[in-house]
Amino acid sequence: MNTNFLSKSFAAAAAAMLALPALFGQMEKNVAQVEYRTLPPDYEQLPFRESGKWNFGFRPYGAEAASVLWSDPNVIRNASAGDTLDDKHLITGVYVACDAYGFNILGYGALKSSAKALESGRNMESTRFECFFIPGDNDTQKIINWQPFGAGSIYPYWQYKLSWMKNDRNNRVVFDDMVLDARYNANGAVTRFYVPWLAYWDHLPVFCDKADNFWRLSMIRWGGSYGAETWGGRVHAQTKCGYIRMPDFTPEQASAILKTTLQALWGKYVSMKTDTAIDPGTTGKVLNDYRESIAHLSHSWMNMNEDEPFKSTVLTDMIKERDAIGKGIAEFDKMTLEEQKAFYQKNAPLLANFRYDAENAYAEYLKQQLMKR
Repeated sequence: MNTNFLSKSFAAAAAAMLALPALFGQMEKNVAQVEYRTLPPDYEQLPFRESGKWNFGFRPYGAEAASVLWSDPNVIRNASAGDTLDDKHLITGVYVACDAYGFNILGYGALKSSAKALESGRNMESTRFECFFIPGDNDTQKIINWQPFGAGSIYPYWQYKLSWMKNDRNNRVVFDDMVLDARYNANGAVTRFYVPWLAYWDHLPVFCDKADNFWRLSMIRWGGSYGAETWGGRVHAQTKCGYIRMPDFTPEQASAILKTTLQALWGKYVSMKTDTAIDPGTTGKVLNDYRESIAHLSHSWMNMNEDEPFKSTVLTDMIKERDAIGKGIAEFDKMTLEEQKAFYQKNAPLLANFRYDAENAYAEYLKQQLMKR
């Protein structure tokens, strides 16, 4: 037996085992706990007033090792004191909060003085973030539209926004509902990204079967002589994002999220069903006379509500079915949380996807009419 070979193999294995903690340290993700609260009006002061709730775990862009994380107590103390550091490291932090209506991502960036720029007629310094967020962790199998965007702290705040998929019943452009703003404080700026739950009505965090309810968040701060700092891997690296951990919602909090999202979906549904191209009551006597005059001709209609047989046999029934949901929304508070969740899961898709359902139904109706000939 080659004892020398075995001893070398055991030594290599032991060295590998000893290296594992360091390896895991390099691969460790940033995690920010989401707080359930409504942001105060002066949210730009939160980095100073509540610095302990912020995550300052940004590292030089391209460096994966946890040893280069700039999140030591000195950084937190400097942030709470309103200090800046040198050009190579300007403090950057992230804080996330949610309430019954949606969630807020706050990106804080310390800046050098803007006085010289203003005195010379130039704009103030700006923090520049490149971000995206995705419901679920890296183990989530369902395809979800990830939508990167760039934002700055000087108006107009949007620098770019990109959605890879078109709107359909499973995907929607989140930027249509997002709100961006930014405010300057004593030593920098806080940029706020607000996202209503409506934008992710089919991914509400109140429905989660895991102990840790993670969403992915990538934030990269670009600019200045310090290059870039990242909170979650390289740009567009979906598997290397940092994580935000949603709260362990109380029954009251979960109920409030479900209710406000249902109310928002109801509002969108009412707007859709009263659209000129859908509303059964839109077509009047003049149009009926015209319809009768061409009844003997083969023809199609621009709008589904002009097709009398479809309107009377399909469309009106679809609307009645969804109108009946309103009674449940009015009595939502009387349900148990489990009943509320079941009601939401059954009816939210009917409200959100009414237009898609109606258009699909009309397409199927027309197909059947064609096949009869």
